[in-house]
Amino acid sequence: MYWGIQHFAKKDAWFECRSLVRVLNDYKDGTGLFCGTRICQNSELEGRNLGEEYQHRRICNFDEFVAVPLWESLGLAFPPEDCEEPPDDT
Repeated sequence: MYWGIQHFAKKDAWFECRSLVRVLNDYKDGTGLFCGTRICQNSELEGRNLGEEYQHRRICNFDEFVAVPLWESLGLAFPPEDCEEPPDDT
């Protein structure tokens, strides 16, 4: 049974690379509100300790994520090691 799409953060995205993020709202214009794990990279701007891991919400483009289908029989899938889209061999 098909359950939907999982989204994993790509390298250099706002969220931690390879982390699973949730789509809270799809704005239907290529962007959405996402919630996921962020690692603080600038303590002054983020108001956290440098390197601290926390949950964050942010509006991002869908192309910042790898979309992976979720099937009941397969469970959680994982994105490619480098956090990038797999090559299109068509």
